Amino acid sequence: ILVIGSNLVFDTFLAAEQAAATEALEATHTEIEQINEETATSAAATEDQSVIDRLGSMLDSSLQVMNIGDRLDRLRDRVSNASEHIINLIVIFLLQTIILPLVFLWIFVELLKMLASRAAFRR
Repeated sequence: ILVIGSNLVFDTFLAAEQAAATEALEATHTEIEQINEETATSAAATEDQSVIDRLGSMLDSSLQVMNIGDRLDRLRDRVSNASEHIINLIVIFLLQTIILPLVFLWIFVELLKMLASRAAFRR
């Protein structure tokens, strides 16, 4: 009874929120990987170049340094959004594993008490 009640409440109220939070975290993971790949490809491009190419790449890298602030801002936005979704998943987990089973257990015990008092009252 406890498991059925907990699963029913979860499926009705919490499943959509959990799916949305999980999907948002996966999207955040993908976006952060893309930002990291952009940084890695710019660093890998500087290998095996002539002196003139290195000077040109140094100029490009100095321009990219100015862009680091933008990358950090993008990463900071993604992480702040991710933390909100992580908190939502923690709350859903606590509801599903601790709070809802305790509530249904309490309801079940109260129903048993009510049935026992009615049975004792009839005698």
